[in-house]
Order: sequence, then C-alpha cells, then structure tokens
Amino acid sequence: MRSFYQDRLGTNIGKAHSKKRDDAFSLGDVHTVVYDHAAMKMYVATARPDGGAGPLPAYQRQFTALDMTKLFSEPAPEAEAA
Repeated sequence: MRSFYQDRLGTNIGKAHSKKRDDAFSLGDVHTVVYDHAAMKMYVATARPDGGAGPLPAYQRQFTALDMTKLFSEPAPEAEAA
C-alpha cells in the first residue's frame, strides 16, 4: 500500500517521509508538513490533543491546506505604542 507521501510526492522523498523509526517517537508523530511549492500550498497535520478523538500520530490525521500566496501577502503587523 502506498503512503500519503508516496501518493503525493511519488519519489524517494515520499518513501523517506513515510518510513517509521524504532525509537519512542516516529517521524510525523507530533506534526507533519507537506509543501507543494508549485501550487504555493502547505498541508499541515498535528497529533491528537490529550482527551481528543481519532488516531494519535499526526501522519494518520486529517491535513489542513494553507494557501501560502494569501498568507505571504498579509501585511506585516505593526508594533504597539509603548
């Protein structure tokens, strides 16, 4: 079965991202990110919060798509007067 990363990246990068390690935390347990530079999109998933429902590791949870073009076009915040 192909992984989420292999389906989207399709190369050795996808295989490396989907490979699990044997230590206490595996790659992508707490958070995981996939960048689509051509489409200026970023997909982010985070681990289940304490007391939450669904799978624990981030790589098994729903990804949120962010439009990086819109985010990068946001004006810089202004400093508050002291």
